[in-house]
Amino acid sequence: MNTADILAVVKELGLGLEWHSYRAVPNAHSFATYDIPNKTFDGADEMAFMRHYPLNVTFFYRDTKTAKDFENEKAFESAVRPMGNFTSVSDYDSSNGLFFTQYTFNMNENMEE
Repeated sequence: MNTADILAVVKELGLGLEWHSYRAVPNAHSFATYDIPNKTFDGADEMAFMRHYPLNVTFFYRDTKTAKDFENEKAFESAVRPMGNFTSVSDYDSSNGLFFTQYTFNMNENMEE
């Protein structure tokens, strides 16, 4: 599982996908963001260098979630389930009036030279 594969699944759903750094919330009914809140590195030597980080992919919905929104989430979960474990949480952002579902993947990458 790698970041590019997961983000490709979101793009295939036809949602706008941006790095999580909006200055203003988009006007679209649904859109997606991704971010990496922190990274850690470890390795016994220069040849075994690992990078560990959480990858957050968040689907946002203005006003309410439609049947198509639920279908997109189900399709996303089905596509990424073989790639590894993930957790998800759904909630409402009252300050922006957005429903959202956030998926978190614990990524581990071997950083070979």
